[in-house]
Amino acid sequence: MNENNYTIQHEPPSRRRFYRLTTPLWVSIDNREYRVADWSLGGVRLLNFDTPVSKDQQLILTIRIRFQEIDMQCELKASVVRQDLDSQEIALEFLEIGHRQKQLLTYFSQQLISGEMTAVDDIIKRIDVPITPVPDKPIDENIPSGPLRTWNRKR
Repeated sequence: MNENNYTIQHEPPSRRRFYRLTTPLWVSIDNREYRVADWSLGGVRLLNFDTPVSKDQQLILTIRIRFQEIDMQCELKASVVRQDLDSQEIALEFLEIGHRQKQLLTYFSQQLISGEMTAVDDIIKRIDVPITPVPDKPIDENIPSGPLRTWNRKR
């Protein structure tokens, strides 16, 4: 009998406290709007950010969520975690997040993770319509239409 030697490799646990979402979200900094690469309740990662900033510098962000026909905005304070000027990428960590702002981001993140909402054309929409359309009339022409009859059997 041939025995195989298996090596068990343990990976360190993830240090992330929140799920990272790629659903569309916009951030404005100094009146310039950026589309978020990914986000969570802890912070955001922006692309095309070409302004040099220092690590731990604090910025005021205006977060914008487009939900169906509603445009929601809130202001948050964030700190620069890292920046790569070559790829024009910046990661920001939320510092002071108010109760209402946290509730708003928590609500959308939970709905997106559970699949009750999704992004369609850069707008978050609730999924509450049937995916497969059902015909109004029966497909089989031999099925009679009209009220249904009930049958009682006597024994």
